[in-house]
Amino acid sequence: HIVGLQETRHKHLVDRMNDLYHIVGAPATREGRDGVQLWISKTLPIYEGGPLIQQRDITIVEANPTALIVKLRTLRWRCLLITGRAPHSGHGLMHAEHYWHNISVKIRQLSRTWPTFFLGDTNGHLGAVMTDAVGNHHPRQENDSGTAFHQWLLEHHLFAPATFDQHHQGDTHCTFVSPDGDHSTRIDYVAVPNQLHYEELCTWVETDIDTLTQRVDHVPVLCHLTVKQLVGDAKQARRLGRPLQFGLGDTFGQTFQDPAMLHALHDAIQMPPWCTDPHATADTLAAQTQQAVQHLLPKVRRWPRKTHISDETWQ
Repeated sequence: HIVGLQETRHKHLVDRMNDLYHIVGAPATREGRDGVQLWISKTLPIYEGGPLIQQRDITIVEANPTALIVKLRTLRWRCLLITGRAPHSGHGLMHAEHYWHNISVKIRQLSRTWPTFFLGDTNGHLGAVMTDAVGNHHPRQENDSGTAFHQWLLEHHLFAPATFDQHHQGDTHCTFVSPDGDHSTRIDYVAVPNQLHYEELCTWVETDIDTLTQRVDHVPVLCHLTVKQLVGDAKQARRLGRPLQFGLGDTFGQTFQDPAMLHALHDAIQMPPWCTDPHATADTLAAQTQQAVQHLLPKVRRWPRKTHISDETWQ
């Protein structure tokens, strides 16, 4: 469905009118370095029985020679797609952290409600430090690039399936071969959201896809996944002209369909005396309801509407 390419060296997008893929990307630098692209299938629907993806379903959020962020929005599914090539460890930890911070700034507002998928070259070694984001399948001592990528995964609640033995298949795990051919390592990853419920999730290194130019450099890592997603009324979504969105309002409505919750809410609210001023009555009822809801429902973090506001300013 989705292919991410890094270091294309292309100054212009090639074969954009082909029959198989929508191609979006950012050109290489003036010196012919880097360049990134995403190919999104024109022939495979995202879900069974769904419509084919159209060009209008794809919106570029950010495009530069080393990073590409795209919104994919269909009638019943939406997600963020990110590909790129992060700096290698020779540039130092600060440079790597700056790269991932710039991506975070661009996606912070959307990534809270849009599932986010990364596929690209991180130049990072992972596995020696285990968290929810990284397992110990074929562990390597983290380098600076790996540490910065690991922090970014945790920040956005993503994980790299290839680092978990229950998800990675096959004997091959390395994706990069050194120029002299003396050693190989894993620096290319697909990262997926923690919050989705996966019916299938597996990664493998595909050696049958030819990416050669003059020598073996990178070999691609593939990820296959299926999720079961509950969605609302498609007719309503079509009438509104936007995909279905699920937020606190849905949680509130579903929670208070429970009779026990309704009784708890009823018990928490005391009617003021009949002689109380109507405006004061309304204020009292609103305050009691707000306190009851905050007690009965888990606290929801408030997020700044402006994405450029720093955490310090927001606090």
